[in-house]
Amino acid sequence: MKKIFFSISQLAGMQIVVALTGIVRNKVLALRMGPAGFGEFSQMVAVASIVYALVSLGLGLGLGRNIAASRTPEERQRHLSTANFMVLAVSVASWLVIIPLFYRHDVLTSLGIKPVPTNYWAIGFLFLLKPLDALKGNYLAFLACPLGLNRTASGRSL
Repeated sequence: MKKIFFSISQLAGMQIVVALTGIVRNKVLALRMGPAGFGEFSQMVAVASIVYALVSLGLGLGLGRNIAASRTPEERQRHLSTANFMVLAVSVASWLVIIPLFYRHDVLTSLGIKPVPTNYWAIGFLFLLKPLDALKGNYLAFLACPLGLNRTASGRSL
């Protein structure tokens, strides 16, 4: 029980750090870019989150469930490898489709993003990095579930 509480506390602490750094990032961006620039950046992040949803495939929860049900470390590793391969394969496919689409002026303009070179670089960079978020989710599921949280992961999956 103590080990579970310690693991959950660590995950909660990590989430607090992520939230606080997000607040600091947003404040710095808002001050440097002004309201219009920050709004445009927020729009780019929202659009890039679509890519995240596409490449993550909802694997975090399913991966956690399968890892919790796994009996051996090899089986857990195989689940993680499969999930990571799927994320990377879908990422490459999405880059081939989505990045050329968003480099059209009319698509960006319809989303409220000015078609200027810095915005192309920013949205391209966001698209390229979103798969890392999906891989992070896979690794968090992989690390959290075998630490005695098997029932918790199974219950959440159910």
